Amino acid sequence: MKRIIGIAVVALVLVAFFGCQQEQQKQTAGVSRKDRLVGYENLGLQDELARCQAEAENHKKLLADCQAKCQSQNDKECQELVQLAEEKCKQDFDNRCDEKYQQEKKQYEDNIGWLLNDLPADLLKQIEELTKENEELKQKIEQLQGASAPAVAEPNK
Repeated sequence: MKRIIGIAVVALVLVAFFGCQQEQQKQTAGVSRKDRLVGYENLGLQDELARCQAEAENHKKLLADCQAKCQSQNDKECQELVQLAEEKCKQDFDNRCDEKYQQEKKQYEDNIGWLLNDLPADLLKQIEELTKENEELKQKIEQLQGASAPAVAEPNK
């Protein structure tokens, strides 16, 4: 009895597992390649943004600690160093984020370049070929209709 229950449980788990996979495949099949590329790009940019924000928070904490020390010492030179450090960190952060954004943008453009360039050219070529084939078939139909139509005799006048 325990074996039958065990086999039944395993069978139910397998059926549920394969049903979930089929549903997932159906959902994935409905998404176009372009949409997936855009989604992957968005995920990559979101991850990079999160890393940049975490790094910025880290820098802010370090600067706040340094400022606290400087304020307690009331040292003008230290405050100037803090200000320079803030500017340098901000500029470094902005440069790295801009650089990463440009890299991601270029990669995205390269990935979908074929959609914008090659695909329309291929489609236009296929349309042209199908149009020619359509014209040839129309001519053959007319020839066959002309050959199969009985000759109509003109009445005598």
